[in-house]
Amino acid sequence: MTIKLMVLALYCKGSLAEITRELSVLVGNEVTLSCMFDTPHKLVEWSALSIEWNMVDKHAKKSMVYTLEDGRAHVYKEGSVVNETCLRQSDASLQLHNVTVGDEGLYTCRVINPLIYTESTALKVLALPSVLLPEKATVREGQEKTIQCDVTGFYPEKVAVTWLIQNGTQTIHAGLGQLSRVCNELAVHNPDGTYSIRSGITLHSSVLRGGEIHVICQVEHQTYNGLYNRSLHQSRFTVQPL
Repeated sequence: MTIKLMVLALYCKGSLAEITRELSVLVGNEVTLSCMFDTPHKLVEWSALSIEWNMVDKHAKKSMVYTLEDGRAHVYKEGSVVNETCLRQSDASLQLHNVTVGDEGLYTCRVINPLIYTESTALKVLALPSVLLPEKATVREGQEKTIQCDVTGFYPEKVAVTWLIQNGTQTIHAGLGQLSRVCNELAVHNPDGTYSIRSGITLHSSVLRGGEIHVICQVEHQTYNGLYNRSLHQSRFTVQPL
């Protein structure tokens, strides 16, 4: 997974810095949110060090993640770690383990040592869709058959599902004629914060020429790499004589 990094602002080198970065991470992975600060000494003096990590989620709700005051650390967010060895070397970066959709938000690190340093990271969480489509389907001659494409566990919500019919070297979009109909349901919000959607295609046996076609469920989502950000899943479709 390629992580995007963008420095949006850098103000006043030395005593006071304000930096905002953007990071993207897949659900279930680990990510490190940077917070590197200056210190007048070679090693950090705990008595002079104060650190606060907070997070503002997509609903604008602010919560505390981690604090260090008077040499005592407090972790408020499960799965978050500030490495003590790194901290002694002016690195207060925050590690998030097993990232979930709920970890998405704006994270801000504030360090007083005694200089004040502030650094923020806008964390974007992504979840790759899982697509399930029958490998093959059969329709009786003169009748119709519906097959379903299940797209589950994706985030963010925006997704596009389209159907293609491949007959030999010719590929056409399904649902444009009377011999095929497409029905896309609304996305469902899952308990873990991801989304799922079902799409179905109904085909009449008359659409088959030569007794066999390939039906393609095409899924487009932000998590897919490539020029068109799409994933193709193919089903072999045949006619069963009466």
